[in-house]
Amino acid sequence: MSAPIEFEMTGENQFSDELTVLGNFNFSLISSSFVGIVTIQRKFPGDVAFRDIKTYTGSTEDRDFEPEGAQYRYGIKTGDYTSGTIDGRLRKTKN
Repeated sequence: MSAPIEFEMTGENQFSDELTVLGNFNFSLISSSFVGIVTIQRKFPGDVAFRDIKTYTGSTEDRDFEPEGAQYRYGIKTGDYTSGTIDGRLRKTKN
């Protein structure tokens, strides 16, 4: 299993590294003072750009399943940051 992608976000237009996922994975956000929107994005092999999948506005723990294999990343898009810091973590889990 590969290492998780951990990233601290403190402003807009900041994105984590990509994680290639096939199967189960989880995503968590931790903050006590963040105001903004964090977006998870996905890109399939052959795609040119990432596409938005889900958005979050605060601390969360989410699990999902990727049946085809794709790259995932998360971050704060331009215009979606107001204030604070939020820590994210994206990792594969055992299937």
